Amino acid sequence: MTPDEIIKLAKETRDAQKAYFKTRGYTELDQSKKLEKRLDKAIDEYLNPPQPDLFS
Repeated sequence: MTPDEIIKLAKETRDAQKAYFKTRGYTELDQSKKLEKRLDKAIDEYLNPPQPDLFS
């Protein structure tokens, strides 16, 4: 993911979190958790790119 894509995902995640805290609904909580996992994974992959295997 590019930094711009990560920023858009972060915005989407924050919007979902705000919706959950406004409604306290299960659907909003579920959506928020899914987006948080996607965001965490995207950030981790961006900050820790896979290392090339030099011996294969």
